[in-house]
Amino acid sequence: MNKLKKITVLDIILTLLFFCLIIFSISFFLLSNKNISKKLIVQTEKESFYFYLDQKKEVKIKGESGFTTIKIDNGKFSFVDSPCKNKLCIHIGEVSISNFPIICLPNKVSGYIEDEKDTKDSFDGISR
Repeated sequence: MNKLKKITVLDIILTLLFFCLIIFSISFFLLSNKNISKKLIVQTEKESFYFYLDQKKEVKIKGESGFTTIKIDNGKFSFVDSPCKNKLCIHIGEVSISNFPIICLPNKVSGYIEDEKDTKDSFDGISR
């Protein structure tokens, strides 16, 4: 009455291959979406600058009253020096999420992260 099928070597190999395929697919999906599509957009009154976030560097941007130094550090950015009086832009700290700007109003320099997958099919606004 109790007819259980014995597990063969082929069953074990197929099961292992199936689990390896699942693990590979999940890791590929997680690693492929990291910071490749994200970029930092820095705007002044006259110009716009674009930087990819998958690097580590400091850039100096000329604003209205002097230079603002921005640090890019593997997926996040921060304002580290600015000629403004209160230094509020520096106190914000590091930003790593999309569409959260840091603005130095006296120097007229702003920076924010733009994610390409958010902007492909999205609207900035709709008017009638």
